[in-house]
Amino acid sequence: MPILRSKKVLMRLNNGDVLYVISTDPDSVRDFEAFCRRSDNELVDCSESGGKYHYFVRKTRH
Repeated sequence: MPILRSKKVLMRLNNGDVLYVISTDPDSVRDFEAFCRRSDNELVDCSESGGKYHYFVRKTRH
């Protein structure tokens, strides 16, 4: 679910904008890495703290 919601938000952002996402799904790490590779968006940072996963995704495509 985090990928689907992120994809919708990224479509509304301008190139170069960064989306910050918090997820509690441990599988989201693998999902965000794969999503960014396939979509040519940049996974700027990924970290975990207290069971929450934090992602910064830069929009790099139209």
